[in-house]
Amino acid sequence: MNEYDELVNNQHGETDFDEIFHKHYIYVVSRNNFIAEGFSDAFKTPNDNDILINPQGGRHFRLHPNGEINPPLRNDEGIHLYTWDASKATNDEPWLGIIPRTPEEIARDSLPDIETVRAAKMLEINETTRFIITQGLDIETSEGLFTFRLYEHDQINLLGLSVDLAAALAGKPALTNPAEGVWYSADKQPHRHWSVADFTTITNELTMHKMTQLTYGGKLKAMVRSAKSIKEIESIFYGMEVL
Repeated sequence: MNEYDELVNNQHGETDFDEIFHKHYIYVVSRNNFIAEGFSDAFKTPNDNDILINPQGGRHFRLHPNGEINPPLRNDEGIHLYTWDASKATNDEPWLGIIPRTPEEIARDSLPDIETVRAAKMLEINETTRFIITQGLDIETSEGLFTFRLYEHDQINLLGLSVDLAAALAGKPALTNPAEGVWYSADKQPHRHWSVADFTTITNELTMHKMTQLTYGGKLKAMVRSAKSIKEIESIFYGMEVL
């Protein structure tokens, strides 16, 4: 005997029909007819948009009179398992409008949509571009070969020192004395005075490094924006040759 057929006996052994029947409803997403929610009026008051599928159900929701109690309406990935087709529902059996989705339909929805893949690829390119820029370069100077990083604080410092050096070379008030050199440090090295020529080499090469990566990353992102398929987007990667 299932819940739909159960009778609830009161303390005198009599059948209490007021306890038997509850109305079962579903909520359907209008744009695609996916069944997003199912409930019994024993636990929730229906709204005008909810669809009655069983006027004489048990206390707990079922998609069909003899179906599973409170069945899952989505799988573990959040994909809807049922759709609603009002043309198949009848007055006597409104639940016939509930249509299980095919495995192929569910599998198709499990795949990421192209705009999600596009956004993820754009983020990947941005992060890779930023990382490569911050790694900087090994630069040959008159003092030897040194590694110079280009994190945001490095970029700010180099810009400020470059402006100050330009002012000093123009005879304007400045903190830098060109004769002594520019006070700056290579990666994991103590600060030292770099000659104007060395500092100019350092700033020029690091600037070119940053601009090269930004230009390259911009070309990759343009390719991602114009891609027509997920496969095409996934074929784009940092390090590939571009025109």
